[in-house]
Amino acid sequence: MSLIGMLSFSQQKEDLVGYWKSCDEGDNMVVNVQLDNKNLPVGYLVGFQRDNGTWEKNKPKKGIKVMYHFKYAGNLKWNQGKIYDPIADRTYRGVVKLQSKDTIKATGYWAFLWDDILFKRIKLEKLDEPKS
Repeated sequence: MSLIGMLSFSQQKEDLVGYWKSCDEGDNMVVNVQLDNKNLPVGYLVGFQRDNGTWEKNKPKKGIKVMYHFKYAGNLKWNQGKIYDPIADRTYRGVVKLQSKDTIKATGYWAFLWDDILFKRIKLEKLDEPKS
């Protein structure tokens, strides 16, 4: 019985799907993560949302692919992918890990350097997205 209870609260690959907002100070990038036809994550930039809910107008626009080409490594971790930083206009080797139902850790690698970005799940409807 307890095993069934544990399984009902376990995380699934599908928990990665949804809208996510970066926790970096002053960045506030919002990404829409979807699963492709191979059940692998692809993230699209929605925009940059201020704390008051309004959208930045002078930042990169929505629709840019910012997470892609990942391979599932097990344990709700995807590696060997690409993470694109639209502010720096640079693409990094990337790893994405679903830490909880509401937290993603994305790590971008460049040479011997790396940077972690935490994303928190947000509630956002398609009609609430900024206009292109």
